[in-house]
Amino acid sequence: YFAAVALLRLGVNDPQIRESARYYSWDEVLVLLAGLMEDATPLVKLVMAGDPFLAARCVGGARTVSDIVRMRLIDKMTEKCQSRYSDLRIQAVAGLGNLKSEATIPHLVPMLKDGELDWAAVEALAELKSEAAIPHLVPMLKDEDEHVRETATKVWAEIKSEAAIPHLVPMLKDEGMYVHEAAAKALAELKSEAAIPHLVPMLNDERGEYDTTQLVRTR
Repeated sequence: YFAAVALLRLGVNDPQIRESARYYSWDEVLVLLAGLMEDATPLVKLVMAGDPFLAARCVGGARTVSDIVRMRLIDKMTEKCQSRYSDLRIQAVAGLGNLKSEATIPHLVPMLKDGELDWAAVEALAELKSEAAIPHLVPMLKDEDEHVRETATKVWAEIKSEAAIPHLVPMLKDEGMYVHEAAAKALAELKSEAAIPHLVPMLNDERGEYDTTQLVRTR
């Protein structure tokens, strides 16, 4: 990437070089760098001064970051969630998810009741891949908004816990096509024999466009 950028600056114009220069953007380079460092705290501090959203991604990809810096970013994201600008609020919720920290749960839970941010909060909780988020996600399976139900259903595939089965089975009968498809795939992702009796009937389900023959292959 860096070699390609340097060559382009020298006037070397070649399709392969242009492609290499587009392969990574600076933000992706910084996220990768954070993951390579023993302690990414100094890097995150520098990035946070200019772009707290990118800093949150760096934290999520890092091996080690100080709790003080992590909490400072949580506070920054939570503050931006109160913005009057819808796009900024949604971006801030995503930022909380990018931190991949259970410490964000108390900040995300109230947003599940915000009609504008509920789906984004569900996606952010999914980023945690933590069973600690389960009690807060269960009620979202009954949300009026089909997109919210679909997103909440997909979360179980990320968490991969057999505790999901009794919650996912009713979603197989959801009227929303993408919801019951997500439920079937989430059950399959558990790779649990306990899910098989619920997946077998889906072999004759004509509502989804997914390959149902793959659903019962739980091993």
